[in-house]
Order: sequence, then structure tokens, then C-alpha cells
Amino acid sequence: MSEDNQAKIEENKADLVSLFDDIGQEKKEISSRPSIFVSFVRNPLMIAGIGLTTYFLSKGVRAVSSGESLSLSKALQGRVLGQFGTLAVIMGTGAYFFMAAPVKLREAIDEDQIIMDQAIKNYQAAQKRANGE
Repeated sequence: MSEDNQAKIEENKADLVSLFDDIGQEKKEISSRPSIFVSFVRNPLMIAGIGLTTYFLSKGVRAVSSGESLSLSKALQGRVLGQFGTLAVIMGTGAYFFMAAPVKLREAIDEDQIIMDQAIKNYQAAQKRANGE
């Protein structure tokens, strides 16, 4: 009888470890592919840069169609500045993720391991209580 209980405990423990591995893998997959909306929320300056570039580009197209060379010159200068601003934000974001992402990944893995260890301890304690030990 004791061997049967021990076998069940080991089987349930393996199931629990497998479940936590699956959950951890799913969390890694979700966090490894941020959406564009998440990128915009994290980097509101990127929205401003894209918006300025679009504004000045459309202003330049209108200036070309109406034949205003001074407006066209200013619009093209603004567009270039907007593009450089957007490029600077993208490079800054890349540098941030290059520097901070490995540390955050290690912290997440450590946290997952701590949670899994605690869940196994809780499971074992519950089994002991259920068996009257």
C-alpha cells in the first residue's frame, strides 16, 4: 500500500513538473513576441516620430502638387528630422532591450524555478496530510 502511494506521488509530481514546464514555456513564447501596440505603449516617442514623418511627408506632397517650393523645402527638412528622431528612438529601444532583456530573462527563469519548487513542496505537504503522516 505504501509503495502504491509512493508511486502515485511520484507520478503526480512528474505531472506537476510537466505542467509548470508547459506554463513556463508558454510564458516565454508570449513574452518573446511583443505586438506593435505593446511597442508603441512602451515607446510613445516612436508614435510621435512616425506621426511627424507622416505629417511632413503629406505636407510635402501637397506642396509639390500646388507648386510651392519654399513649403516643399521646409516639409522635406521636417520629414528628414522626423525620420532621424524615429531612428534614434528605435536604436535606443534596441540598446535598452539588448542590455536589459538578458537580466530580466534570468530573473524570470529564477522566479519560475522558485514557484515550481514551492508548488512541489506544497503538493508533498498536502499528500502527507492526506496520508495522515
